[in-house]
Amino acid sequence: MTLAIIMPARNEARFIAMAIASVLADADEAALVPVTVLVVDDGSTDETAAIVARMAHDDPRIRLIPGAREGAGPARNRALAVLPRGTTLIGFLDADDVWPKGRLAADLALIAADPELQLVYGRMRLVESETPDLATVLTQEDVIQLGVSLSAGIFRATCLLANGGFDPAFVQSEDFDFLLRLFETKPKAVITDRVMVLYRRHPGNSTANKPQMRHFFLRALMEHAKRRRQDPALPGVEWVWGGGFGRTSGDTEPAMPVRGAAR
Repeated sequence: MTLAIIMPARNEARFIAMAIASVLADADEAALVPVTVLVVDDGSTDETAAIVARMAHDDPRIRLIPGAREGAGPARNRALAVLPRGTTLIGFLDADDVWPKGRLAADLALIAADPELQLVYGRMRLVESETPDLATVLTQEDVIQLGVSLSAGIFRATCLLANGGFDPAFVQSEDFDFLLRLFETKPKAVITDRVMVLYRRHPGNSTANKPQMRHFFLRALMEHAKRRRQDPALPGVEWVWGGGFGRTSGDTEPAMPVRGAAR
């Protein structure tokens, strides 16, 4: 097995080194599969690209892909188009988030145990902090939920690529639209209670634009409903999210996802 991690980045100079380091440190600890981190610079005007270039010079597992200011969806499409030959697994991490220690070994154990398993999807831990290493500032007040996040999954490349690319019409919620289309095929999956990503909540999140986030979130839901009307046999997504999106263990009502995805 070989794993590619896709990371779109725009003006994330404060956090991107920690995001990349968290993936590679976990890969070093697991020592189970070759890992490549594909960073797509989405038209940054700060030091993001320079930081990644320096890290790539020192570690061949890091690859910088230049890009125009197109958005997270097209940036991810750019990376999918140049995956290293032989890539069998694909994961995602946004440039201001952190990969939790021990995640990769647990994910790979599940995948290795079942050749038919197509993906593992789990929970996200929301951390209110601008400290680069989120793992050092976790508290009991952090919300842990089964939300909408590509970073909360690891996917077999064959399954993910068969889903097509990210729809560039989605300025936000392109990951939600992508996951809806993927989960409609009902691939064999493990939905785990493990935390798969430390999600940084800070003023720079694009999801702070609530009207825009709601618009594209609802648009993704409407597209999902339209596909199901056209094909009544198409599975819903309750098998993943149950009765609502972004539930925590104490929720009684569905919540909007915290992430629309584009930063």
